[in-house]
Amino acid sequence: MKVHLMGGWGIMVLVGFASSLFLCPTSMAQGWYCGDVDNSVAIDIGDLAYVVDFLFFSGPAPTPYLCRGDWNHDATVDISDLNATIDYLFFSGTQPPRHCCDNCSSGYANCDADDRNGCEIDLNTSPNCNQLASLGMMYGDASCTPSSVDRYSRGEEFLALQVRDCPDACVPLVPEKFGISLYLTVPPGVDYDLYLYDNSCNLLRYSQLGEGSDESITYRYDGTCLFVDDTRVFRIEVRLWNGSGSSCDNWHLIVVKDPAKVEMQIPVTEAAK
Repeated sequence: MKVHLMGGWGIMVLVGFASSLFLCPTSMAQGWYCGDVDNSVAIDIGDLAYVVDFLFFSGPAPTPYLCRGDWNHDATVDISDLNATIDYLFFSGTQPPRHCCDNCSSGYANCDADDRNGCEIDLNTSPNCNQLASLGMMYGDASCTPSSVDRYSRGEEFLALQVRDCPDACVPLVPEKFGISLYLTVPPGVDYDLYLYDNSCNLLRYSQLGEGSDESITYRYDGTCLFVDDTRVFRIEVRLWNGSGSSCDNWHLIVVKDPAKVEMQIPVTEAAK
């Protein structure tokens, strides 16, 4: 006969089953399973007492992560998880899931399939505009040969990109046209957004599509073409939308040269009319 707990009856588990400990062999599950809430590398009566203490007597949470007690993957540890422990230990109930911490909170991921360190990857690190990784350099004007840079990564990042002016490449009295297009390939089930800033962290463009949607931005600007170096530094942010899912898969960012077409390059004398 299975005993399912309701309300404050949790303490009765220890009383009702204390004697049965010596009558029924305790089921042991070696490895990092849900239900091993005391981090003893086994599921036994100690875990049952631990959960009762946590739920009814303000005891410590499952260790090293709360998700170690979440048998049914509903993002909480409650009576249903305690019932699952009882069923497993005393009534040949269902064996606990092997990797309970795969059910990570939004923004976290268990990428090494090891529950000993739980959801070890924080994808939602909230970097600021001055915490930069280098994306390298590329040419951005129409005169130079095709140019691009790319990056594979996961989680949130700010990147610095230098867009250079191809030397001695402009026609006199015709402003150079510069441009870049950014394409972010997003893993399924995750919502990453894309933002483009100038070197002073002023927002220029952004793309905010839904979960699993790829993002893209195009930004064009005029140079001077008067013996001035029009090289610029841009800052690019890949942001994990709050509340989205998590994934161990990488996103892929590629930036390509994309200036205005030649026919849009109007001589200065005509543009002034």
